[in-house]
Amino acid sequence: MIRFPNAKVNLSLRVGKKRDDGFHEISSIFYPIPLHDILEITPSEKLVFHNSGLRIPGNPGDNLCLKAYQLLSREKHLPPVKIHLHKIIPMGAGLGGGSSDASSVLIVLNELFKLGFSNKELQTFSSELGSDCPFFIENKPCHVQGRGEILEPIEADLQGWTLVLVYPSIHIPTGQAYLHVGGNEIPDQALVGSQPDFGSMRNDFQPWAEKEYPALRDIGKQLQSLGAEYVSMSGSGSSYFGLFRSDPGLSPDQFSGSDFWALNLT
Repeated sequence: MIRFPNAKVNLSLRVGKKRDDGFHEISSIFYPIPLHDILEITPSEKLVFHNSGLRIPGNPGDNLCLKAYQLLSREKHLPPVKIHLHKIIPMGAGLGGGSSDASSVLIVLNELFKLGFSNKELQTFSSELGSDCPFFIENKPCHVQGRGEILEPIEADLQGWTLVLVYPSIHIPTGQAYLHVGGNEIPDQALVGSQPDFGSMRNDFQPWAEKEYPALRDIGKQLQSLGAEYVSMSGSGSSYFGLFRSDPGLSPDQFSGSDFWALNLT
């Protein structure tokens, strides 16, 4: 079976106090975007994981796709499979690509072996893999709270907009970013309606990130100069995005030294 795990952006991200479990309270608006990895899972004589595309750092045996398989296999004994992941979504970019891959493995295994788990059960399993993982089970715009496990679907409608996503190949360790935010009560946040209220949105990581990495501020200014109605960093960075009413018609060399995509939202 083949799936195309997609990325997300945080339209808004507020960070509160550190919890007893070591995580921070968050209040965020997650929005799925059409930038995809490619995942194929097939029956096999032994458990195998391969990846192509972008290089994934670290030990392949620690990949979240394998951990997702092992997690479900503890619940119901699964036959071995071959997992092939073609990586397109950049890592360490605040786009949730690894979480999306892991959640997609849970969904595929549930279908492939007719395990019968509900989406709610898959969300519970996925929360053991990472804070962003539960979102990708339903994969719909959500107000996300707690450490990422409390999901409230919202009627955010950006259909017809173009999202320009820029990744400057700056890796910001999530743990490092969290050292510089949080500690306060999260203020009331106006939720996104059918038409977003950009004036009520912000990313609490962004001021620190732009001070630490001035190139990020330049990307934000460039997106604004092109006519974006809203510009923000996603997650703890380092990807930036701008929302445009129509395709701004970018040239291949528009963002020197950075990867970028113009994504039509549906």
